[in-house]
Amino acid sequence: MKSLIESAGYTQKNFAKSLGVATSTVTYYISGEKLPRVDRFFEMCRKLNVDPITLAKSIGVNVEDVPKK
Repeated sequence: MKSLIESAGYTQKNFAKSLGVATSTVTYYISGEKLPRVDRFFEMCRKLNVDPITLAKSIGVNVEDVPKK
């Protein structure tokens, strides 16, 4: 997820600010200690311009059984 944030032109700090959360919250997402709420997850997808599968993989969610389109 860290590389997705950087590729989208954010620092962790300003990405957190754009989501309205503490920088530590984004750090928890990156480390896999916490998962974002569903609404925040999709907001993150929009801000990072990535599909949900890509973001889910980047935060350590197993997406093996998620059906492809």
